[in-house]
Amino acid sequence: MKPPNRKISSGMAPVFDKAIAPSKILAGLVRYWHLTSNGKILTRNLRFAPDENMEIFFDLHPRNGKKIPMLSGLLLKQAPLKLDRRVDITGIRLYPGSFYALFGRPAHLFANKIVPLETAIGRKALPFKKVFSAGDLKRRIELMNSVLEEIAGDKKPLDPKIRLALEHIARSKAACTVPELAGLTGWTKRWFSEMFKKWIGLPPHLLCNNLKFKEALRELSAGKASALVAYDLGYSDQAHLIHSFKTRTRHTPSDAFRYEAWRRKKVFLMEE
Repeated sequence: MKPPNRKISSGMAPVFDKAIAPSKILAGLVRYWHLTSNGKILTRNLRFAPDENMEIFFDLHPRNGKKIPMLSGLLLKQAPLKLDRRVDITGIRLYPGSFYALFGRPAHLFANKIVPLETAIGRKALPFKKVFSAGDLKRRIELMNSVLEEIAGDKKPLDPKIRLALEHIARSKAACTVPELAGLTGWTKRWFSEMFKKWIGLPPHLLCNNLKFKEALRELSAGKASALVAYDLGYSDQAHLIHSFKTRTRHTPSDAFRYEAWRRKKVFLMEE
């Protein structure tokens, strides 16, 4: 679950810096990212691939001119960000369970949505607006730390049974079933699914699908054959993997990764 830290294309890269990492009280809850076009005007779209993390982001050059903190819930498909402008976005990556722990709002209410942060958490969103007035990245991070630290004073501890389920999902590389996970917690299948959605943001089987897809994305982008990826990750067959990939990206793996130019010109994936 490490955040992205490598350059994807010329003039545009996520930036993580140990010097401006979250404070100790926020460790394991959030991580910060920054995306910039270094003053260049970009005409292609950015697309964020589905994974297990919710995001709060601050777009300093929004298309409509209004600077509003936004929340991205867990996604099932790539979320496009329309561009024809400079890019300067700072974000807060919320690890699984962090959104509900910090804000007390069921995470599944925002699944597959990108909404104003104020819509999601009400008045707690107001202090985040001052991030837009920060003159540089370091100051933005300091402001976000300050706001989140105050909120974290009343955070809910992650339910230990949900933590147990997340650990099992990670160990099994998402190759597990809902009855299996419910059995680990001692809850009924229905109650486990409801609690999991509230804390994490998606039903457990959909989160597992996201995690399998993310791993497939990584392996396919490295040049591994789709048939081998399907076998390694527990897809029923190659066709199942291709269908899953196309559902989330609108492209087949061969279309997406045969030509590096496709990725440079049409897509930016926030990969891990």
